[in-house]
Amino acid sequence: MRALRTHAALLLITAILLTPLAWMVGASLKSEAEFAANATALLPESPRPANYLDVFAAEPFGRYLLNTVVLCVGSVAGTVVSCSLAAYAFAKLEWRGCKTLPCRRPNPRTAPRC
Repeated sequence: MRALRTHAALLLITAILLTPLAWMVGASLKSEAEFAANATALLPESPRPANYLDVFAAEPFGRYLLNTVVLCVGSVAGTVVSCSLAAYAFAKLEWRGCKTLPCRRPNPRTAPRC
């Protein structure tokens, strides 16, 4: 019985969280006139997938994608380099307090249970 209540609560929360996504997809498939007439309806009366083609033709999405990839790759590369340098310093160099810091040895409480 407890599992049923848990699953029902999770399904309710999932439905609440996915409703805005469903509304956005439905609104993107409406024509401007249909959206202006009834913006709160979840599904369009006559879906118009050509809206996506119009947007991709009007905006330079290839450039936006390239900018995103460059930014993400640069961010990840910078993080990997800086964290590698910090990890080397923590592992190899002696500094005041290095023997008393709890991060010198793995903590079994932080590992997931098997």
